[in-house]
Amino acid sequence: MRILEINFCFVKKSKSIAVIIIILFQAVLSFGQENNNLIDSLEKELSKDILDTTRVRVLIRLADAYTFTDFQKSIQYAKEATTLAIKTENPTLKYSANQQLALSYSLEGDYTSALKYETLSLQLAFLLNDSTNIGLSHSNVGNYYYEIGE
Repeated sequence: MRILEINFCFVKKSKSIAVIIIILFQAVLSFGQENNNLIDSLEKELSKDILDTTRVRVLIRLADAYTFTDFQKSIQYAKEATTLAIKTENPTLKYSANQQLALSYSLEGDYTSALKYETLSLQLAFLLNDSTNIGLSHSNVGNYYYEIGE
């Protein structure tokens, strides 16, 4: 009788684990679909005639959307955002664009480039007197130096 109870508990736990795995799998699939919809709508937005500041924000969001799926596209959009943010002379947009570019480079494994853009972000955070982003950038700079081995 004891063996039957143990087997029953094992089967019950296995079913619970299977249900959890199915739910997680569905969540991952729906996230991928939502991300594709977001990317499509942002790329459609880029094709419109919009203000440069809005274009920078869209480019940053696109870079962020591609962050974990396509490093090269993420870097491409972040570079474009950085270049355009410089033209807008908006320090907040410049900070965000440089921060995204640093993140994209770091996830690709190019910590030297990530450090370059994170240092620019840190300077902009000081310019903006934004203590939260100053702390975040200091932390990221430290992480990049650690990854480089210095």
